[in-house]
Amino acid sequence: MNKKFVKILVVFFIGSIFLLTGQNSEAKKKKPTSPRIVGALKCNGSCHDPWYLAWSETPHAKTYNLLKPGERPEAKKKAGLDPKKDYTGDPNCLPCHVTGYKKPGGFKGPDSKHPTEEDDEDEPNLSAVGCEMCHGVTGGALWRVLMKDSKGKFKRTEMEALGYRADHENVCKRCHEHPNTPFQPSLDPKYKFNYEERKKKVHPFEKFYNEDNKDQVITRDKNGVSVHAPGYTDTHPLPIEQWEVKDGKFNKIVWPFWSKKKKKIVWKGLKKAGKAAKKKDEK
Repeated sequence: MNKKFVKILVVFFIGSIFLLTGQNSEAKKKKPTSPRIVGALKCNGSCHDPWYLAWSETPHAKTYNLLKPGERPEAKKKAGLDPKKDYTGDPNCLPCHVTGYKKPGGFKGPDSKHPTEEDDEDEPNLSAVGCEMCHGVTGGALWRVLMKDSKGKFKRTEMEALGYRADHENVCKRCHEHPNTPFQPSLDPKYKFNYEERKKKVHPFEKFYNEDNKDQVITRDKNGVSVHAPGYTDTHPLPIEQWEVKDGKFNKIVWPFWSKKKKKIVWKGLKKAGKAAKKKDEK
């Protein structure tokens, strides 16, 4: 074979590899165009390491375990639940024990074609009540782009347009005061939800600073308020999800969706739910 031809062939082959590698690299860097759940692990590392480490040691990072047989048998028995039953696939429980159940990118139960595997106990992610459960409407995929592109110089209102929410007390009560939870204050006073006390235990991040993450701080003004604030949701609570389970099937009553046309989150079911609530009050 002609040596010159061989050289040309080799150069062509190597060039093709670089071209394909470059294309794959670009594909990997492709920015999301709609909100998705990304999981708590994405918050760990270069941006919110102390918060993740603190959260990973709290009960919120272990909520999925409570659904397993034998966990907290006395409490379950008192609430009328079977302590020996496996509730890890129960759609009545999953919305408040995992991240993003029935949402794009979120935890998928055993009824899904591709169920989510349980997290490594040292790296809680989706099978836990993670960051996006409390800070977002439909996931943080778009926030991450804004955070990185702006190098941290963004306004909370910009984040809210992409699905961030700061009405934290409202969100906490979504589960802690859900009308269908079997763990009601009437069962035991300890189940009465006190937001101001509970939030102190969510992620006490200060003690998790070290040499590697000491630069990960939230810049605040002289009054201790984040420079990103205020946002709309600080003082205007958003709707919260409402759902029901009939014959083992999960039904969305009030639910957030991303409108590709409007490029914003829209809530479906609000009018219908409002009318139903009004009729219930009139009875």
